[in-house]
Amino acid sequence: MKKETLISTGLWALLSLGALLIPIRPFLAPGAHQLPFTAFEFVGPLSGTFVGALAGALAALSAKGAGFLIAGTAGSAFAVARLITPSFAAIYLGTKSKWILLVPAIAIIGFLLKPVGQQAPY
Repeated sequence: MKKETLISTGLWALLSLGALLIPIRPFLAPGAHQLPFTAFEFVGPLSGTFVGALAGALAALSAKGAGFLIAGTAGSAFAVARLITPSFAAIYLGTKSKWILLVPAIAIIGFLLKPVGQQAPY
């Protein structure tokens, strides 16, 4: 990576880590405990748009990982899903290929094939 990309990635990671401190709304997680929905969910994945797909994923992953370490979040399947989702979103937003448009289509089809997806109103 270039020096500029490393600096930009570090700045995005710090900005994203700061966004983790801005709660927007709590939501109920499995296990009946509340987790905050923070500004990071909006800011973190955007790093892929500005610094590139892999650098953005690294920034989002490092910020969310540092946030988990600071908060002392227990390692569960839900926590891992919350950890990797912003990274994949940064990759999605940072990819310039038109083939990336298949990702939401496949996700929608997969959702509609499940029983809970078949109950969803159109």
